[in-house]
Amino acid sequence: MRTIISIYLVIILSALAFAVDSLDIAALADIELAPLRGVDVDGGYIFAFAKAPKLYSLEYVCGGGLFVLDSIVWDGFTMPSGTHLTGRWIDCADGRAFVADWTSGIRVFDISDPFDIVEDTAFVPAGQVRSVYANGDTLFAAANASGVHVYDISGDLDYITTLDIGSAVLDVAGRPDGNVLVAEDGADFSVWDLADPSDPISWETFPGDAIRLIDYDTQSLIADWSEGIVLIDIYDITDPFEIATIDYWDSDVFDLEIWQDNHIIIGVGFEGVSIVDLGSGAIIAEVGYYIPDDANIIDVQTNSAIAYAADAGGMLYALDLADLASIAERALPETPELRAYPNPFNSSVKISVSVIPGLIRPYGSSENPEIEIFDINGHLIDVIARRAEPDAAISSNNRSGVSLNTRRDAVSNKTDCHALRTRNDDKGEYIWTPDESLGSGVYLVRIGLTKSTIKIIYMK
Repeated sequence: MRTIISIYLVIILSALAFAVDSLDIAALADIELAPLRGVDVDGGYIFAFAKAPKLYSLEYVCGGGLFVLDSIVWDGFTMPSGTHLTGRWIDCADGRAFVADWTSGIRVFDISDPFDIVEDTAFVPAGQVRSVYANGDTLFAAANASGVHVYDISGDLDYITTLDIGSAVLDVAGRPDGNVLVAEDGADFSVWDLADPSDPISWETFPGDAIRLIDYDTQSLIADWSEGIVLIDIYDITDPFEIATIDYWDSDVFDLEIWQDNHIIIGVGFEGVSIVDLGSGAIIAEVGYYIPDDANIIDVQTNSAIAYAADAGGMLYALDLADLASIAERALPETPELRAYPNPFNSSVKISVSVIPGLIRPYGSSENPEIEIFDINGHLIDVIARRAEPDAAISSNNRSGVSLNTRRDAVSNKTDCHALRTRNDDKGEYIWTPDESLGSGVYLVRIGLTKSTIKIIYMK
């Protein structure tokens, strides 16, 4: 047992650099603004859209913090209470900011001079615009029940056409090949040809509530509200199908953006900011996270090694991703990582286990690892077993961890996926409640058959 303890001490020393609310992401600065709905980056400057409605231009100065350069206020944005906060409310491109101003339509601002924001033009299409997406000379607007409105933005905002979707459109992404991806209320996902907008190329329905999507190579990634993130294979756009899902322990996923190669940065509401390595299809791993106190992160953007996170309550955070900047060159861990929350604790503690192939297996397997609890002297005092998922529970509605379900056997080789930081006691998370005979003090947690060990502090 001495060997285990000495290894554990080395791990503790390296882990002390981060608080329990962060992993490889540190806060550089924050600033309080009006309640925010979105953030984007253009030309190295930050543009934050507030519910007021108000548009801020800001700059992050290394070592100095976040500074407001200018702001502009206008009438509008009458978002009714109870409406999802999620949406691509702002998208910046080529010195202009396009804002989805809800019932006031689309607002366009000249942001080429961030010290002097000027409203360029205002256009009010039918419907309630909650998402805008600029792709080259084309702007796509998700206009809720009025479908998708398409505009030419090579000059002024000129109407081109409307995709009559037939239900509430919550987000849209235009592809270079002329196809348009649409996410709808109720988790409908459809693909349309801009040259023939009368009928969709394909249409699929997934469990949940799709509210944000991104186009990524031959995949579409959908933020599926409280259901997590759905990965959809769109290599054949006439026949999209679900590859896997990433669960976020019942938290609301508001936003996701591509960061570096094969990584996504995610706004997970009250669970803060998360960065996930999509791997090569064999593993999905959370590699960094930051959880600000009392913040509800609804939008994230990155500018090289800095992430900007918008809080619905009004805080804007600048986060340092420097420790993750070379992440694409890193190998995935050979042993799983353990995390405990809260720590210290006074009644029970949740122990989360990162997952690697061969240690935590797909649902239905009986070969799940055990968690061992030792006292500070190395005496084994408790063992927590991880219950396997019953086969009957494996269905298209299962959204805990990374779903290993497929819609056809042809992609079974793509579904050996695993998620880190799952929040369910039979899918990657264990809950330990100390026996009443145990006293306050330091205890060691180890996952069976590995050397991964962490310290937890019990305070009666």
